[in-house]
Amino acid sequence: MDTNDTINNKELDLYGPYLVMRAFQSEFLTNIFNNEDFFSLQACMALFKLLLRYHAPKISLKLEQADVTPEMYSISWFLTYFAKVIP
Repeated sequence: MDTNDTINNKELDLYGPYLVMRAFQSEFLTNIFNNEDFFSLQACMALFKLLLRYHAPKISLKLEQADVTPEMYSISWFLTYFAKVIP
């Protein structure tokens, strides 16, 4: 086998997480990036705000009093699926 045709271990280690994220996106987030208005992303922000209000009402109240909306701090979380950098 030619050395150019083989996949080294580092590439293989990165391929698995890519496949998982791709499957997750196609199964659960099919519409999040499909329109120009990002309607699905806006819906995620509204749902996140409600979840924060329910699970952490004190934090939610402080953020609302300071006029800090979920769009200001959580869009990157949803766009990256809460992912971290793959080593």
